[in-house]
Amino acid sequence: MEDVLEVLVGDIQDEHRKVERGILAYQPGKLLVRGDTPLFKIERLLGIDLDHIEAETLAGLIYDTLKRVPEEEEQMEVEGLRIIIKKMKGPKIVLAKVLKLD
Repeated sequence: MEDVLEVLVGDIQDEHRKVERGILAYQPGKLLVRGDTPLFKIERLLGIDLDHIEAETLAGLIYDTLKRVPEEEEQMEVEGLRIIIKKMKGPKIVLAKVLKLD
């Protein structure tokens, strides 16, 4: 029933199901995230500090670093992270893998 309601009205959250918007997969030190994921979520899950970064989203961090539109499968290292662009839609970063470097 909840699935039918979500189709009609959107995502329904309850106390039994914790949803992290933007985070599609999580393993310790590894994330699969949407480009519009807020950096504070990445900070929290990976135990890092990005407060000094002006960007608010992962895509913002990538664009601020590269100063250009990235390509799919392009990799970069920034702020102790390896970021791999997994999916682009035009200039929009749809999906990226984020790995915490040791």
